[in-house]
Amino acid sequence: GIDVSNKKVKKLNKKMINSADKIIVFCDKRTWPQFLLKSNKVNYWRSKDTKYMSYKERRVFRNKLKKKIHEFLRELK
Repeated sequence: GIDVSNKKVKKLNKKMINSADKIIVFCDKRTWPQFLLKSNKVNYWRSKDTKYMSYKERRVFRNKLKKKIHEFLRELK
């Protein structure tokens, strides 16, 4: 896996939204700021918390996510 324990979270802001073509969001919609809720660029992908998954379950989740990302990218072309 990738160790992200020392990484800082970048908070999504209006400038990021304006400069993006599409935005994929995993977090609960109840936590979204208003500017994100109003954006037509957002694709909401419901996701389980991998924190409570076994190693095998995480691999399955990762593979499904990878497939979904590839499909999404193909649709953009």
